[in-house]
Amino acid sequence: MHEPLAHASEYRMRLHHLPAEILILVTEYFFDRSGSYVVSDLKSFRLVSKRVADITTAALNQHTQVAISALSLRTLAKLEEILKHERFATTVRRLKFSVAYYDALLARDFSLFATYMVDREFQLRRQLCSEIRQCTNSQFSLASMEWRAVGFGFYDQENPTHYQSLLKIGHNAYCHLFKDQETARHDDSYMTRLSAMLSSLSALEHIVITDKDENALGLSPDIAKDPSVTIRAGEFERTLPQEWCDRLLINFCSWPSHWQSCFSCVELRAKRIRHFTRHPPPAGLLPSIFAVLEHASIFPRQCGLEISTPVDFEILEMSSEQLRCVSRVISKATDLSLGFYSIDRHFGRPDSRRDGENIGKQHVYNLARAFLNSDSIESLKINTSLHSLAAREQLGDMRLADLLPYRERRWPNLKAISLTAEFSEGDLRQFVEEHKRSLKVIHAHCVCLPSATKENLVEYMKHTIGPRVEEILFCEPAGVKFRRFSEYRIHYSPRGHRHTFPI
Repeated sequence: MHEPLAHASEYRMRLHHLPAEILILVTEYFFDRSGSYVVSDLKSFRLVSKRVADITTAALNQHTQVAISALSLRTLAKLEEILKHERFATTVRRLKFSVAYYDALLARDFSLFATYMVDREFQLRRQLCSEIRQCTNSQFSLASMEWRAVGFGFYDQENPTHYQSLLKIGHNAYCHLFKDQETARHDDSYMTRLSAMLSSLSALEHIVITDKDENALGLSPDIAKDPSVTIRAGEFERTLPQEWCDRLLINFCSWPSHWQSCFSCVELRAKRIRHFTRHPPPAGLLPSIFAVLEHASIFPRQCGLEISTPVDFEILEMSSEQLRCVSRVISKATDLSLGFYSIDRHFGRPDSRRDGENIGKQHVYNLARAFLNSDSIESLKINTSLHSLAAREQLGDMRLADLLPYRERRWPNLKAISLTAEFSEGDLRQFVEEHKRSLKVIHAHCVCLPSATKENLVEYMKHTIGPRVEEILFCEPAGVKFRRFSEYRIHYSPRGHRHTFPI
């Protein structure tokens, strides 16, 4: 209880100074990884008096994030429960739309599901902070080894091991959730009902659309301090209670899949890497979400779109009217974030085509152009996967100009920009020159520019923007997902300004 309250004290109301009756209400919340409040159990959400409600609801709910799946009957049930609490519903400001999906191929092929979970466990381990990795490594590694045997048929189906049994339970849950998704997808009234419910969340101003599950285990770094976590052999080797670990693994297996539908798994006996491809995400999902938001008259002030790139780029294709709908939804936005990660697996060799011939890249560009089509933008983040670049691997030819249409238009009110993408010196100079009257903050993350070039760019930006400049930051990606950026950086801030992007 003490740590969330200490974190909440950063906001306007210092919660540890509030009366006890309000603190009871606070216990119905917990923090997500971004520091937002999330309602843990709406059935126990109670307001003890109107006065308390008036004081606390606005203070808490301006940081509350409601997370829903884009295609699930459970989403409708969750929103119905939220709408029963009028004070809560009318002040919720943050909504996370998950577009992760349940794959039909994985649902019907248990062996393929097993190899998929081996790859996913490996990817998860790279993302975890050191504290969580210490507590999960031994058990999760053993589970992964036993799942690999299932994937390649080297196991006793009549006498599965403990972790193989957990995998089966998780797969059954995955199949159940897939059926729930398909029921919603084929229900003609689903999107209409979803739009009607969202229209009642009248205070929504922060929308995130993503397929990411950055905290799939739901654990915090403080897990290492939990007295139930035992130290087995040495200070840095810890083990979760087995029941706790089992629940985590089953829950992890039942999580929906990213849009990136290719994965790899090492076949140990054959000593080779096998590559697999899953089914693509449901067609038309992104256009449907923006249509739902427009129909519900939700025009967010802050909006983020971050998805992994599917193998079939036709999934990103939109008609002209659908692209205009995207632009209308973000027309009032002041803070935007656009990210496509895992691009490096899909765009192929850059010497295999000429500009304009890559249809898939054109779909990405069209979506980016529609999403950034607003003069009201003040803060902007462009993010692509740079982790392979940190290892000096080829990313493909997805460059800044392929995501940011600065050669076609400018943003007159743009004050801050963060670029995690590959760009040339000329790209950045041109962009800064065209926005020098408004820009104050520039964060740039890339690895292809020499250090001397980066230093020259910093001097150029200081001179071009002049005394209005608040912060310039160059930083290289670190090459590992649990440590996003390396210690190498160039930082200039004449007044010690440290800018935080709101989305």
